[in-house]
Amino acid sequence: MSNINQQILITEQKCEATFYNTRTIRERLFEEVRIISSELQPFDKAWAGNWIENPDFYYRNQDSSSSRYEQLSSNDVQVRLTKRSGIDISAWRKEIPMLSKQFFGLREFILSELSIIRSMDNMNNEIELLTQIDHFEWGAKPGYFIRMRRPKFAVVDNPSVLNNGLTTPPHILIGSDVMDTMSILAAYDNFEKLAKRLIRQLQIRFSDNDVLAEGTNRIDDALTTMIDKFHVVATQLKNRHDTRGTIVINDEYDVQDLMNALLRMNFEDVRKEEYTPSYAGSSTRVDFLLKREKIVIEVKKTRASMKDKDIGNQLILDIAHYGSHPDCKKLICFVYDPENLVGNPRGLEDDLNRMSTEELIVEVFIRP
Repeated sequence: MSNINQQILITEQKCEATFYNTRTIRERLFEEVRIISSELQPFDKAWAGNWIENPDFYYRNQDSSSSRYEQLSSNDVQVRLTKRSGIDISAWRKEIPMLSKQFFGLREFILSELSIIRSMDNMNNEIELLTQIDHFEWGAKPGYFIRMRRPKFAVVDNPSVLNNGLTTPPHILIGSDVMDTMSILAAYDNFEKLAKRLIRQLQIRFSDNDVLAEGTNRIDDALTTMIDKFHVVATQLKNRHDTRGTIVINDEYDVQDLMNALLRMNFEDVRKEEYTPSYAGSSTRVDFLLKREKIVIEVKKTRASMKDKDIGNQLILDIAHYGSHPDCKKLICFVYDPENLVGNPRGLEDDLNRMSTEELIVEVFIRP
């Protein structure tokens, strides 16, 4: 593999690891921000003061028809928000810097690994993307949302109060923290899209068909060998020294456990039990996802009550499901049939393999 291709691959792996490791917390924070934004609206409606006089006055019980007021500090508003939503906004001040540290580090890694393209010819588009990454803005400037809400002029009964200047109402102070957080989270998503776009363009520009073919063949050979030798391994495991305990293949879960161990001999990123997107109103679990290779492996085991037609119908439904999975470019269906219950395994394989499309390659293996 050429040096630039190696650098692109390393950068892609680093990006995928960072995006994957931070995705759960980013999605949770987005949902929390949405909830808190909704909970802040009643405070905005109940606000009875202005930016100069009584900025911390609110209608009691948030009833604007009442003449009774109460004074609330920013802490009071935050405490009430936490009580209503169960969300601790102060925790964001720890989580956001942690996420930012990972994204800042990723940006420096990308700039370091891919800086070589700046000296190459005909790379204007890619260099522009790299420059955007270099000067990426991580959300709105602090205080931006307060400035957006601040009035351009004010009408007061007593002009002397103008000497004290404008005071930001408590709910707007909290709202600024919420919007700042939303802006940063949106920036993370935009950075992810930008980085993936740069990597994809570089992959297309520097694609080496021979290298890609060699890598694909190696992966295919490794998977085929594991499937072809699965029964041999399962049989050998029964013959342990001094009849010690071992794995016995009784059902699909046993097949999955052994396959999981075999996969990790050749692949670093093996993921179990991810949901596919919904198809026909339902979703299903992926047995194994090889994330980097974009391969899904579905495992089944035959039993006396399962006919050839049943297996075929199940696999047809699986193929339909996985056709919409964003990380599935190849689907491998492994049917473990130790008792040779499938009457015409090669025929069933051929029929299902014909369901391959340009978007999804299907390979069915019925063994032994």
